[in-house]
Amino acid sequence: MVLVFACTVLGAAAQMLMKIGLSHLGHPGIVGYVTSLPLLAGYCLYGMNTVMMIFALRDGELSILYPIIALTYVWVAILSMVFFHESLNFFKLVGISVVIAGVAVMGRGRQTLRQPFRACLLFWLVWFLGSLGRCFLRPARRRSMRAFDTSC
Repeated sequence: MVLVFACTVLGAAAQMLMKIGLSHLGHPGIVGYVTSLPLLAGYCLYGMNTVMMIFALRDGELSILYPIIALTYVWVAILSMVFFHESLNFFKLVGISVVIAGVAVMGRGRQTLRQPFRACLLFWLVWFLGSLGRCFLRPARRRSMRAFDTSC
């Protein structure tokens, strides 16, 4: 299960590198795609991700481990806020909370869910629900996005 969780982080990092690589193409067309180092690094991370998934799924239950991959969406949302200064609005918070809750519910299907993984999911669920609560308690105002600032 830890290996699949690591795959989610690696997959999110790959997506960030691909976004960076596509944003800064040095040449137009196919030459730019082939010569962009961040883009190529993102593809390499996806390759490593695939190999790690093969080993992780070999020894575990597919119906329990595969839904954990959905956490990649959570990491991408967080990393997008940090690196690309994207906003985190109410609907994104709800979507992320649903993904985390879904992974937690699917994880409960396994009778021997390990304590650190459960604690990590609980932390993220509490964090996102707290952020959701701040959206309703604070008046809306324009502010610049800072790292991990989830104010509305």
